[in-house]
Amino acid sequence: MLQWVWFAVLTIVGLILCVLSVARGRERSYDDSGSSEVILQLAAHGVLGFSLMVTSDVTVMPVYEWLSNALPQHGSRINQLTAFAITGLGCLAYVAGLPVVLMIADYSRRDAFTASLVATEVIQRARAPRK
Repeated sequence: MLQWVWFAVLTIVGLILCVLSVARGRERSYDDSGSSEVILQLAAHGVLGFSLMVTSDVTVMPVYEWLSNALPQHGSRINQLTAFAITGLGCLAYVAGLPVVLMIADYSRRDAFTASLVATEVIQRARAPRK
């Protein structure tokens, strides 16, 4: 039970670091090199990876064992390799994908907002009477 609590807490901390990184990216000026945004993003990856390392007994290993038993050639080396690869890709998606998805979602939302502002401005210019 305690490992699930640690998993939840570390995941929340990792997501908070992701959100802070995105917020820092919004506030960045042209003079800033973006290093603090990168540091926050790397810290988020590190915390999410740490959450899997600390709680691997209840998160990663059960998934690996379930996949080893669910794949068709039960007990073979190729079955274990496949279960290892799928579990590893799932861990990689959790550690690397979660912060990147949040960042991409914010960038696309921000681009859509900017596009709507530009479209509104163009429409207002077209409706304005010409002199």
